[in-house]
Amino acid sequence: RVVYRLPLGGLGRALGPLGVVGFEPMFRYRHRQTKKLLE
Repeated sequence: RVVYRLPLGGLGRALGPLGVVGFEPMFRYRHRQTKKLLE
């Protein structure tokens, strides 16, 4: 589990849901790449 707080105070909190959209694909990609390396 990763806990991350966006910068910019209230503005960062307002944009928080958009950050999740960016993080999920990044972690899926990294998971696939790591799995390939370990197989």
